[in-house]
Amino acid sequence: MTEQEAKTKRCIGPADCGRLVEISKRMTNAGDTLTERIRVCIGSACMAWRRDVYGNDNGWCGLAGKP
Repeated sequence: MTEQEAKTKRCIGPADCGRLVEISKRMTNAGDTLTERIRVCIGSACMAWRRDVYGNDNGWCGLAGKP
């Protein structure tokens, strides 16, 4: 996948990896809005990012294993 595509995926690394973002505003039965925080991939800024052999912007998360 491209690095830009990866940056839309959740980070599966340890708690201090990835970039923290707020998403998923949802309503409770009482009408309150809740915000969920998730970590997303940071691509080549991560130690686990692996580039393909052709040197373009494609790669994968080394923690998840080669696709």
